[in-house]
Amino acid sequence: MEEEDGISLADTFFAALDVIIRGKWIILGTFFLALTGATYYNSLKPNEYDTSALIQLNSREQSGMADLLGTGMGMGSMWGYANSRIVSNELVVIQNSIAMTRDIRDKLKELDTVPSTGKPIQLIRDAETGEVYPDGKLVDVIRGAFTASEEGRDVDFIRIATTALDPAEAALIANVVSNAYVEATKASSRRTATASRQFLEEQSQRLTTQLTTLEDDLASFVRENPTVQLDQGTQEMVTQLTDLESTRDLLEIEIQGLQSRLSMMEDELSAIQPRLAQRISSGREREIVLAQQRLAELKLQRDEILISNPSLRNAPATPELQQVASDIQFVENRIATLSEQFVQEVLDAGGVMATPQGSGANGQGSSPSADLVYVSELQRGVVMERITLSGKYAQKELLDERIQQYAGRLDVLPNLTYQLAQLERGRQSAEQLFVFMTERLQEARIVEESELGYATVIWEARPPTIPARPNRPRNLILAIFLGIGAGFGIAWLRFSLDKRIYAPDDLKKLNKNLLTVIPDFAPLLREEFDDEEWTKVGDSRISTSLISLTKPFTPISESFRQLRTNIQFARPDKVVQVVAGISATAGEGKTTNATNLAIVMAQADRKTLLIDADLRRPRLHRVFGQNREPGLIDLLFEDERPVDPAAIDWKLKTAQFHEPVDNLHVLTAGRKIPNPSEFFGSKLFRDFIHQMREHYDMIVLDCAPVLVATDTAIIATQCDAVYVIVKSGEIDPSLLEQAETQLKQTGVEPMGYVLNGFDATQAGGYSYRYRYRYYSYGYKYRYGKYNRYYGYGYGYGYYGDKDKAANEKEAKA
Repeated sequence: MEEEDGISLADTFFAALDVIIRGKWIILGTFFLALTGATYYNSLKPNEYDTSALIQLNSREQSGMADLLGTGMGMGSMWGYANSRIVSNELVVIQNSIAMTRDIRDKLKELDTVPSTGKPIQLIRDAETGEVYPDGKLVDVIRGAFTASEEGRDVDFIRIATTALDPAEAALIANVVSNAYVEATKASSRRTATASRQFLEEQSQRLTTQLTTLEDDLASFVRENPTVQLDQGTQEMVTQLTDLESTRDLLEIEIQGLQSRLSMMEDELSAIQPRLAQRISSGREREIVLAQQRLAELKLQRDEILISNPSLRNAPATPELQQVASDIQFVENRIATLSEQFVQEVLDAGGVMATPQGSGANGQGSSPSADLVYVSELQRGVVMERITLSGKYAQKELLDERIQQYAGRLDVLPNLTYQLAQLERGRQSAEQLFVFMTERLQEARIVEESELGYATVIWEARPPTIPARPNRPRNLILAIFLGIGAGFGIAWLRFSLDKRIYAPDDLKKLNKNLLTVIPDFAPLLREEFDDEEWTKVGDSRISTSLISLTKPFTPISESFRQLRTNIQFARPDKVVQVVAGISATAGEGKTTNATNLAIVMAQADRKTLLIDADLRRPRLHRVFGQNREPGLIDLLFEDERPVDPAAIDWKLKTAQFHEPVDNLHVLTAGRKIPNPSEFFGSKLFRDFIHQMREHYDMIVLDCAPVLVATDTAIIATQCDAVYVIVKSGEIDPSLLEQAETQLKQTGVEPMGYVLNGFDATQAGGYSYRYRYRYYSYGYKYRYGKYNRYYGYGYGYGYYGDKDKAANEKEAKA
């Protein structure tokens, strides 16, 4: 499948594979460097152990004043809709309470050692001196030794986590912190219970005094007026009035608790969002108030029936009571529906998202932040408190009306009877309140004695068995991936920025005509000659670079034959007789190329002359194991005076040239001259080349690099064909362009290019591994080991299976 810009997945894969193969040493280097660094880090980093304790909060167990009075407005109600805020507050207390931190400090100093191991507690000691920190310093150290966090959302659990170099010490610290917090909650809760008990004792004592006074007044009145008594009807009226007044008094206490709670919540809501509390209003609020008034009337009607007929409390309901109960249920359902609608309207008006998570479009919903959730719940609480408070006010209004009605009936009684009724009424009312307060006082005392706080450790910290840090296996794995990834990135960057010519495709991208590819000699020289520079052929000592002579049946030699063929047929309209292989810079293999080309020309039964035209740095005499002099210059100059090439008997002269191979003559450079450029541009050299054309089928010139000297550009004008040698991985395209420009300035157009020293493993194209494997290593598998001696026929054994010993035996024969 093709991707964008015509790049296929296969191309991407092979490009990455090329980077890996070409940059294997870079990748391996960074890999071992990263692995060594990770290993060193693991060896230096001490083990750190993590552990934690889990605490459960239960504010419903806190006994506030409203709880003891039966109003249901203690901390438990707040917990019902704002537990997340309470947990957040408790986290702040745990992390920042100076008193609790001091308790932890004192406990650790008291222990001094870890009980389970007997080792000194390192947290409280200076790592260098081993001495216990001063108290001030120790407080700061302990604060940073643990963390408190909420265990999940909307739950009442707190996790105390610690880290230490010793697993037992980590567990000890977590447990000491947890226990200190639990003790702090006990002390806090006990203070609340104590305050409630003290308040109830004061109220009970006041009521005792009040009841005693009322009883004394009633007894005095009876003694003074023994004949005054209350008849049964008046007594029942007083009892009903007393019940109504007791209910009203308790209702007033409840209203006070509700008002106090509502005021606190509104203040907090206003602090969070100014004027938000004032926006809590709706048309439904009036409907709710009316419904609550109707509910209060129905409940009062039910209570009056029961007061008038106490026997009905334990008997089956009469039709009248059933109808009242049915009406009460209907009105309560109506209030619940209106309240929910009212709450939703208020939340929407307040601008706080009230939709629970997961209930949005397509079931996705939103997840508001903890603060928004708290504001939303606080708004809901304010609205519900107002609804409840309005109902209480409605009940109180009806009670006040009924009390006034009953009190009006007492006004018609005779004076003494009225006084007796009022005294009895006050005594019964005070007695009921006294009984109520006495019961709550007993509850408060029990709560105070059994107060366990609102926090419980449900999971003690345990010494961990394995360290949390450093995670050595993970560090090593990360180092491996990081090393390989970084190595690959460095290799990719290096090869991306490397603009040198490596592969045939690089030349084709530059629109250069590729004549042939000469593989790298190094594997063959290493295999056959043990990287030796020289070898013996017969009685001659020659360079091992003469592959076409020493190993004529290898793929490398075949590549020179391909070059020979391409040169011969490159100019169909012209016979190519004089050819020069040139290079832009030194070290690109022009001498090796010229010598091997000349050898394959001679092996093709073409009389060939190889001339060393690099007078600045001649090398042909060294390659063939000959002397530099006499040579070209000695041939054309006698006593520093040029000769006439036309007057020389060249048949006799050429017979004296060195002949390393049949049909091949080698003319070395000869002695040094001060002006090579002038020599190559002279008529003498042109006449010499003209004469050589008549005696040889092919003339190969070994020239100096184009960008090093101007000699080559001048020599190129005397040649029938010039090709450029490019060493793989050595030259930048810009240098190649400079060399070509210099040639073109003399009117010479290169016939093509030869990629020399090609190494498929460094070429940057995975397909080269297959395309050019033949050139690099094929001789080892396809042709066997061949005779090192030259001269027993080009092509012998090319398709055969004879081994090296057989070839050598036949060559000697």
